[in-house]
Amino acid sequence: MCYMDGATIQPAKLGCRWCVLILTLLALVLGWPRPGSATTLIFDDENGNYLSQFQDFDGQFGIYGNRVAATPQDGYAYLIGTEGATPNVSAAYTTGNVTSGWETGIGDLLHAAIHFTGGPPLFELTLTADPGFVVQLHSLDLAGYHGDREIEEFQVLDGNDAPLFATTSPVTIPGDPGEHMSLIFGTPLSAAVLKIRIDEGGNATNIGIDNVLFSQEIESSPEPSTGMLAVAGLVGAAVLALRRRK
Repeated sequence: MCYMDGATIQPAKLGCRWCVLILTLLALVLGWPRPGSATTLIFDDENGNYLSQFQDFDGQFGIYGNRVAATPQDGYAYLIGTEGATPNVSAAYTTGNVTSGWETGIGDLLHAAIHFTGGPPLFELTLTADPGFVVQLHSLDLAGYHGDREIEEFQVLDGNDAPLFATTSPVTIPGDPGEHMSLIFGTPLSAAVLKIRIDEGGNATNIGIDNVLFSQEIESSPEPSTGMLAVAGLVGAAVLALRRRK
């Protein structure tokens, strides 16, 4: 198990959707912060089938995960939060020619998106919030296709490509039956733009991603700094003293 910047990377042996349910129940019992307006990408169509071709992600029905307001929507299925979904967050995929839906064989993930070899070594899912909003990433699952797979790096970047989370060395992604890796961010990664990037380097790697849980939040106004508050206090005191002298 590895920790970095408040995130937990852990192998898991339970079915991944059972893990989502268990985490939700723990949040209810323990009072952990949990997203309200949230979407989980499960890479299913509205009939519960996996997305068999990447055109289903970004062509036939529109982009999977884009501006989710309900489930099903435009032929796709999602898990959505108790207070709604993410209609103010758009989604985009950068490696459509080598990414597809897949049914089984990716550890214990069911109906995952898989990045096949033979194309660009990067898989990238970009989530972009509308002005006045931010997008927050809470968790996701990874697994190798028919066995463990090594990737060069896993990153979550903001819109300026600044890393919000990054592994420090090549990472082995479990892929044996009954296994996957869960990345759970105790403090959600938050920005106007989030890029989820898998860098396979020169490795012959087939990596699946599933159960991507993200939410939208209204962008908060920056709070006045302590220094500014102190200056405001001094100005107020000076005005009060001036009035007393008059």
